[in-house]
Amino acid sequence: MPVRIVYHVLPAEAGWQVRRGRARRASVLCTSKKAAVTAATALAKGHPLSQVVIHAADGTITGDRTYDGSALAKRRKTRARVTKGQKTKARKAAKRRKSARQGVETRRKRAKAQAVKRSTAAKKAASTRRHR
Repeated sequence: MPVRIVYHVLPAEAGWQVRRGRARRASVLCTSKKAAVTAATALAKGHPLSQVVIHAADGTITGDRTYDGSALAKRRKTRARVTKGQKTKARKAAKRRKSARQGVETRRKRAKAQAVKRSTAAKKAASTRRHR
C-alpha cells in the first residue's frame, strides 16, 4: 500500500511556503496563501495517495485536503491518449514522407525512361540521316 505524502502550506518570512512532510526547506515559495494552496494541490495530485494540510498565519491547522490518486490516474490516462495521438500523427507524417519519396523516385524513373527513349530515337534518326 502506498505511503501518504503530506504537503504543508505554512507562513514564511516573505509570503507562504509549501513543505513536503517534515522537510526543512520549502518545495515552493509563494506570495499569497491562495497560490501556495494551488501549488500544494498540484504537487499532491502527482502522487497516488497524498494530503495537503493548510495552516493559518499563526501556524494552527485550518484545514486539509486528501487526494486518493484518481486525479493521477486520470492524468496518466490523458497522457496515454495524447501519446497515442502523437504516435498516430507521427505515423501519418512518415507515410506522407515515404509516399513523397516514392513519388520523387517514380518521377525520376519516368524522366530517365523518357530520356532513354529520346536518346534512342535521336540515335535512330542520326543513323538514318547518315545512311541516306
